[in-house]
Amino acid sequence: MPKITATYEMSTWNENTVRDLPSPQKCANVVAPGNFSGAMEGEGSSFYLLNYVTEKTGFFTGYTCFKGKIGPKQGSFVLADDGRFDEKGAYTKWTIVKASGT
Repeated sequence: MPKITATYEMSTWNENTVRDLPSPQKCANVVAPGNFSGAMEGEGSSFYLLNYVTEKTGFFTGYTCFKGKIGPKQGSFVLADDGRFDEKGAYTKWTIVKASGT
């Protein structure tokens, strides 16, 4: 399976607490539009569920809708995200959702 590397910079971060857990834990959902650069050029809209372990660390899962190009090919598809975050940033492995491409 081919692999590429891209960066996704979110332009806004709209987070809402879904459930408070014993401090500092919490569950939240996020809507975050942004732009891709690197091997993927285009725009995205992300929808995440987050599990905070501490105020600055935790895990997330969700989907990102991508529209743009990879190399000379243009189109759109949905990425499944499953990752972690800390005070330095977020780290994920994207996989393309089967049959989501145009």
